[in-house]
Amino acid sequence: MPNVFLLVFVVPLFELALWLAAAALTVVAIAGFKGSTVVRVVAAAGLLAATIQFNNWSVFEPRSYYWSHRWAFAAVADGVRHGTIGASDAYYGELLPRTLRDLSTDGRASAIGRYSGRPVVFLPEYLGIPDDAAGYVFYEGVLPADFTLDLYGARASLNGADNLGDGWWYARPGD
Repeated sequence: MPNVFLLVFVVPLFELALWLAAAALTVVAIAGFKGSTVVRVVAAAGLLAATIQFNNWSVFEPRSYYWSHRWAFAAVADGVRHGTIGASDAYYGELLPRTLRDLSTDGRASAIGRYSGRPVVFLPEYLGIPDDAAGYVFYEGVLPADFTLDLYGARASLNGADNLGDGWWYARPGD
């Protein structure tokens, strides 16, 4: 059985409980509001938008997370193209710009390899103990399907990874 970091299962459930409590409190507050239905609908829509933006469910459903945060992934890809992201040789990479740090569990982007002189950039979504990770991989161009990805000690390839388009993949150890 592969080693899976247990907080991957605990933290999302804790976040879900917090968001459900916030939703319940919002419903109670809106129900007590003497204003119009439009204000109530706007408040509910705001809560839904905040839930989508500030929760990271990518470990469970990476495609929908990618789709709902596509603007941020496009900004990371643009940074890779311009050499401002993925240029560091540090093992865990460098910090992403503040507005993009939610895309990675540690707020960093690392170059996990090179192909044709360009970096293969990794945004970890979970970090295992002792050594493995899963997350989003970006490469500007076409990587061979059997290209070996080093996910912080665990090996993977694009053969088993989810192709998200626009140079993005979601890779898990052993894929």
